[in-house]
Amino acid sequence: MLNNRPGRGFGNEVGPDHWNTPSTLSIPATTLNAWFLETKGSEFWGGTPGGVNQAVWNLQVTHALLQGCAPQAAIDAPKWGLSPSGDIIWESDHAQRDETQKTIEPHGHRSALQIIEILKASGAMRVGVDPRTNAAASFLSSRTNPQ
Repeated sequence: MLNNRPGRGFGNEVGPDHWNTPSTLSIPATTLNAWFLETKGSEFWGGTPGGVNQAVWNLQVTHALLQGCAPQAAIDAPKWGLSPSGDIIWESDHAQRDETQKTIEPHGHRSALQIIEILKASGAMRVGVDPRTNAAASFLSSRTNPQ
């Protein structure tokens, strides 16, 4: 089930006048963004656990996947984002950045993206995880007992 995480992105303790307080018919800021993308040869399942730039990071990664990048290459590619004031900010290794532009700091402002690709022809899987978050991928296999 995909939903927001109480206590992480919103909470009742912030007070009734806070912009992100849950109330009837309100939609608190999300802290979870997951997606599914199907191409001719693959199914991709991915997302990021949250943050102000989760939508633009997911957009950049899905675009890279549609251009033929493998999941890890799509995640490793430099990203751009939006600052709280609406300025475009760039990871310092982004090719479009020049010296006058603001950069995303490496601590806490990276993407934390995760992707699973399932190849339709074989059922084989490839994964990608953001190495800047100390994430890792692990596969568990279950074998059916032939009896």
